[in-house]
Amino acid sequence: MRVKSLFTAVVIIVCMVLCTVSSSSDTVCTIDECEEIMGIYNFGENDFAVLYISGRTYHIAVTDGDNVNLYDTEMSADTNAVSYVGENLFFFENVIEEEVPAVKICRYDCRYNTKNYSVLNSDIKILQGSCAVNNNGDIYFIDGRDVKVYSDYKLADTINVPSVPLTLIPSYGGEVIYCITGGEITAFADREYYTLPVQSDYIYPSQNGFSDCYGTVYSLDGTVLCDKFDGTHGSVEANDCYFGISGGKLVQIYNEKETVLCEMSSSEYLCMGSDRFICVGQNGSTAEILFMSNEPVKSDVFSDSVTDSESKESKVNLAGFDINGDMLCGITPGTTVAQMRKMLDPKNCTVTFYSKDGTEKKSGVIGTGCTVEIEGDYTQKYTLIIYGDISGEGSINTSDRREMMKYLLYNETAGKAKREASDLNHDGIIDLIDLTALNNYINGEGSISQYHKNDK
Repeated sequence: MRVKSLFTAVVIIVCMVLCTVSSSSDTVCTIDECEEIMGIYNFGENDFAVLYISGRTYHIAVTDGDNVNLYDTEMSADTNAVSYVGENLFFFENVIEEEVPAVKICRYDCRYNTKNYSVLNSDIKILQGSCAVNNNGDIYFIDGRDVKVYSDYKLADTINVPSVPLTLIPSYGGEVIYCITGGEITAFADREYYTLPVQSDYIYPSQNGFSDCYGTVYSLDGTVLCDKFDGTHGSVEANDCYFGISGGKLVQIYNEKETVLCEMSSSEYLCMGSDRFICVGQNGSTAEILFMSNEPVKSDVFSDSVTDSESKESKVNLAGFDINGDMLCGITPGTTVAQMRKMLDPKNCTVTFYSKDGTEKKSGVIGTGCTVEIEGDYTQKYTLIIYGDISGEGSINTSDRREMMKYLLYNETAGKAKREASDLNHDGIIDLIDLTALNNYINGEGSISQYHKNDK
């Protein structure tokens, strides 16, 4: 199976149908015989490189919005990893040299409208997984459980991160290498590392930060800047204005006000330039490239925009949930803050999530004992319950079984949220029937209803 590159992770699932867009954006070009788009990168002012696969090899489309040039890379689609920094795309391919695993490294310079592709000599003898290049030319590899750093193609450092390293992604300018781990995101700068309070399967770098796989936009240090999007493929920011996919539309958020720019599939991918950004999607075997201005647009420009004449009544959508007093049930295990905010669909009100310890929770997975506060015409506050998630991690596993056994066998006290989450058959009693249901679920032999009334 082909190993996906770190920037493949940034833009990996773009091969879905591109929705018809309004006159607010124009098709700059189409790329025929495109099997899969693998990456979108900005270099210079408003120049972009689109990496795609055709004929089972990599190709590059370079465009400034007026002209488009297509180039071959001579790299197989089975190349293990691709990284981008500055104006160069780096391709990493596992090879066997004298029966020893090694890495062939190739570079493509996006600045020139001619083929400028070269194989770099390398003494790296390693069977690599994910990799990334910083702006100093240092190459970071994941080798097993370690992150190894090569400078001038010689081993410089081995960095042991707190959690299992999974994917490496460079920041927009290459100053930082982000490491997606089994826990928080670890950031490498000058070969030192620090952790960010962000949990995400992938991140999507932009000029002044990044977005996660839930559509939340962050600054470089992990501070949440905007969490209004549900699209997962690179929400971007410029001029204190945020652009992203929400509810099948391309949305601008400026001064806390949302403006719909055009219809857009949630599979679209965005990349920011100096004064415009690019949208790339796929229609069958044809890729379509569109440009849009990154200047804030007044909300009355488009007919689909939010207008002052709309109702100012504050409300949230609780139809898909199950309210049990001050507890909110009907939440699927693994639901994230961004996903739940989307389901609540707040109108003219603020929705704030809190962890079990009372600190504000801006991202990550919802767990039993977390709370949500809705402030509008009046204030509502609910404790969130996921039946079976007794430990409050947001998933159902053996740790929850241990928690229930403590309660049943050792009469260990449990709070209101834990007791509710332990009552799997919703009969008001926690007993061996609930333990059996939990054990069956963990073993893949049963299900748990998230609705305490069992009528949904």
